[in-house]
Amino acid sequence: MATRKPTPTGPTEYASITDVAARVGLSAATVQSYYGRGKRSQLWWPEPGGDMPRPDVMIGRTPGWLDDTIDAWNRDRSRR
Repeated sequence: MATRKPTPTGPTEYASITDVAARVGLSAATVQSYYGRGKRSQLWWPEPGGDMPRPDVMIGRTPGWLDDTIDAWNRDRSRR
């Protein structure tokens, strides 16, 4: 997992595409596809209802999401 600036409780951990896939039970290829569609969108992930939530951080060209972001997206995705 990629990390960002340290916090008082330690570094913030972000989920990669592979981590997201494992967390929500999808293949990494599916998550990569969802991410690519959102990235190519002219509005860059219109909220709500996009294929993927906007990344919480970009480290270089690598997206990262907080667990809470992915859990909320997965709950919303499950209701569709």
